[in-house]
Amino acid sequence: MKTTQKLWIALVAAVSLACAGSDPLEAAISAYVVDEFGPHYAQSDATIPVVNILTTKTTKQGETLAWGSFWVFNYELRGDTLFCVSGGNYPGVAHLKKLDKGGYVVTGIDVVEDGSRYDKSARKIFGEYYDEWVKNMSNNETLRENKRTEMIGDYVKAKGLSVKMYQDNGWEAKPIFR
Repeated sequence: MKTTQKLWIALVAAVSLACAGSDPLEAAISAYVVDEFGPHYAQSDATIPVVNILTTKTTKQGETLAWGSFWVFNYELRGDTLFCVSGGNYPGVAHLKKLDKGGYVVTGIDVVEDGSRYDKSARKIFGEYYDEWVKNMSNNETLRENKRTEMIGDYVKAKGLSVKMYQDNGWEAKPIFR
C-alpha cells in the first residue's frame, strides 16, 4: 500500500466510522481518538477506533460528558485480513462541546491512569458509574469485540475494501461480516 493511501485511510477513519449508528458523540470521540492517541503507535495501513460509551450527561454549562472505554487499533492490510499491529485502551470521560452547525467536538478526555493508580483514578473518573463500568466495559471482552467488529465492518464498507477478516497477533483471524 502506498504511503499516501496509508495517510488517507488514517485521516478519514473517523469520518468513515461515523456511519456506526450515526451517533454524533461516537463520531466526535472516534475522530479525537484517531487524532490524539493514534500517533502514539507505529504507523500502519489503517487506524480504527472502537468507542464504547457507557453513559452521557449534559452539564448546566452545556458541556456533554461521555463515560466509556475508548480504544484505538492499528492494522496492516495482509491480503483479505486486517492484522492488528498495535493499539491501546483509554477508558475515561470525554468532554464534548456541541457545535452550532451540528455534531460535537471533543475538548479533552480525562483518561484513567496506568499501573498502581489505575483503580483509584478509575473510581475518581467514573464516580457513580464505576461499578457499571467495571461490570459492563472494563471486563467485558464480548462487548468490546462485538463493537470492534461492527466498527471495522463500517470502515471496510466505507472504504470499499475487499477485507473479510481481522486478526490479533497470536490468534485466529475473525470474520468481519457474519
